[in-house]
Amino acid sequence: YACEVDTTVEGLKAKEFDAVVIPGGQVGPDRMRRHKEILAFVRSMEEEGKVVAAICHAAWVAISAGIVKGRKMTSYWSIRDDCVNAGAKWMDKECVVDGNFITSRHPDDLPAFCRALVSALSK
Repeated sequence: YACEVDTTVEGLKAKEFDAVVIPGGQVGPDRMRRHKEILAFVRSMEEEGKVVAAICHAAWVAISAGIVKGRKMTSYWSIRDDCVNAGAKWMDKECVVDGNFITSRHPDDLPAFCRALVSALSK
């Protein structure tokens, strides 16, 4: 879907958001994790206890932001080693919720991922 951009990454402030959903795919997350402003925003969301949700390869962004160590999580199977090497406890489940951190493996898991996200935002 087309959308109109109304800010820049530099303009994002964690205090103004309840959650960040990091999109999956092989290319997007790899490009996103190269930008210190994106990583700083994800890290600040985590530090403020806001919901951080990542699906598929989006785990790369969470890894590069330094927020997965000691956390339970899942991801697309091919980046399992990246998660483990970053200190996460990786699980092969459709959705893993560890406090404010929500992760799923792939698009087939979207129903469980969305239910967990809605539940977290309803609290």
